[in-house]
Amino acid sequence: MTNSTLQKLGADPKIIEVPSKTTLLREGDPGEHFYVVLEGQVEAVKRMGTEEEQFLSVRGPGEFISEISLLHRDVKRTASIVAREKSQLLELTRDDFDTLLTHEPMMAYEMVRALTLSLNASNERHISD
Repeated sequence: MTNSTLQKLGADPKIIEVPSKTTLLREGDPGEHFYVVLEGQVEAVKRMGTEEEQFLSVRGPGEFISEISLLHRDVKRTASIVAREKSQLLELTRDDFDTLLTHEPMMAYEMVRALTLSLNASNERHISD
């Protein structure tokens, strides 16, 4: 997904810088934006019924953040996202996200593929615990 593709679709992407150790998204909040990691790494953490956060996964360059809360409008954020290091992200609004998926079917395919891999990895972790 290039900036020219996004602009051709009428999307207005924003590049944001996230300092290390900064919480970008909080579990339970409504989702209004979609992100692609351009540089750096972020991690997903979740409260499992306690105040202590459990590590879920790391997302790096080219990977998506916050797709679940945009694909399922009634679902709030399922995890918090914290920058592991200084990171740069591409931010799209919900409308831009919907337009992108409508006009770029390969993007939708890649997203489904990434979600399936993530679900499989999560299942494997729970089975081995």
